[in-house]
Amino acid sequence: MALSAKNAEAFVIRGNVLYKLKDNKAALEDYSHAIALDPNAARALHNRGIIKKDMEDYDGALKDYNKAIEAAPDSAYMYSSRALLLMVVKRDYKAAIKDFNTIVKLTPDDAEAYSMRGIAKGRMNDPKGGIADFTKAIELTPREAENYYHRGYLKMDLSQNKEAIPDFNKAIELNANYTEAFSEKGNANFLLKNYPEAIEAYTKAINLEPNGKNHYYRGISRMNTKDENGACQDFQEAEKQGYKIEDKAILSFVRRCAKGNGKTYIIN
Repeated sequence: MALSAKNAEAFVIRGNVLYKLKDNKAALEDYSHAIALDPNAARALHNRGIIKKDMEDYDGALKDYNKAIEAAPDSAYMYSSRALLLMVVKRDYKAAIKDFNTIVKLTPDDAEAYSMRGIAKGRMNDPKGGIADFTKAIELTPREAENYYHRGYLKMDLSQNKEAIPDFNKAIELNANYTEAFSEKGNANFLLKNYPEAIEAYTKAINLEPNGKNHYYRGISRMNTKDENGACQDFQEAEKQGYKIEDKAILSFVRRCAKGNGKTYIIN
C-alpha cells in the first residue's frame, strides 16, 4: 500500500508539471493514474477536479472535489475550490456558504473566504451578513477595492445610501478606474437627490465605459438641475446603447427635444 501511495505521488508531481505546461489532457491522465493507485490521493482528486472544471465538466469536477475533501477534510483550499464551483457555476449559494464557513474555521485570516462568503450572502438576500463579512475582509486586507465596493453595494440594499458613499469613495481611491464604483456612487447620490454629485459620478463612469443605464440616470439628474440639452443628449445616447426607456413623460420629452422643442421636466 505504501509503495502504491509513493507511486501515486510521482504521478501527481508529473501531473502538476504538465498542468503548468497547459497539457491538460496528459495531466488528467496522470492524476487518474495516481487515483487508480491510491483512491484517497486527495491532491490528485482535487487537481483532476480543477482540470475537469476547466474543461466545463462541472459535475465531474464536483465529484472529484467531494472525494478530495473526504480524503483531506482539513484542507482549506480544497473547500475553496468546491465553494467557488458551487457559487459561480451551480449557483448553490447555501452550499457554498457552508464551505466558506469551514474555510474560515480552518484559516481565520483568509480574507478571500470572507469576501466570497459576503457575495454569497448577498445573493441569499442576507445583506447584513454580507456587510459583516466584507468588514472582516477589509480588516484583514484594507487595500482591496472590491471589498469596499461590495460592502457599499449591500448597504444600498438596506437603503443605507448615505453610508454607502464613503465605501465607494474608498474603492475609487484604491482603483481610480473602477467603473462600477463610480456608477453605484452615482446611484447612491441619485437616490439621495444629490443630483450634481450624481452627475459627476455618472460622468466619470461613462468616460471610463459608456453605459446606457448611466446615461439614462445622468439624464434624469440633469433634468432635475434644469439642464434640458444635456438631459436630451443623455436620453438619446441611452437609447442608442440599447437602454429601453419606459417612462412616458421622459419618452415624450426626448421626442420633443429631438425636434428642438425640449421642455424641462422635474423628475423626482
